[in-house]
Amino acid sequence: MGAARIICHTVLLAISANSAVFAASPSVCELAKKRGGLTAYAVDATPNQNGDREIADDIDGDGSKDKISWFNPGSGSIIPADNSTVTLTLSSSGESFTVEEQRLYVVKYQSKYFVVAGRVESERGPWHSDVYAITGKGMQKICSFGGKGLGR
Repeated sequence: MGAARIICHTVLLAISANSAVFAASPSVCELAKKRGGLTAYAVDATPNQNGDREIADDIDGDGSKDKISWFNPGSGSIIPADNSTVTLTLSSSGESFTVEEQRLYVVKYQSKYFVVAGRVESERGPWHSDVYAITGKGMQKICSFGGKGLGR
């Protein structure tokens, strides 16, 4: 009986610890579902000569700056000819992680970085959005949602 209690407490502690890591995730996802919800948190970075935007911050907690870079081709079309990309390069391992989608932007919300990616199938919809957490382990999809028309 004592061993069963210890295992049960260990499982509850593990679940609590995992929930704390992405405690901001549900609120980020709820905010992202609202029309224009995360646009107020978009990271404002000036494009370089190639049109890439870049920020450096310690994402993986090793004390060195990691790099988040993204490119938006800037198409005015509902369905752009070229996709946007965001790449995270971690200083601790040198690993790179990339997300590519029709449209995307990087946001900083509650001191954490996220990627909001979206696409539409036609001028009438349907539309789809994904939100990725940028972490020391890469970019992890934390929620997805969509709709039939272009309006939310």
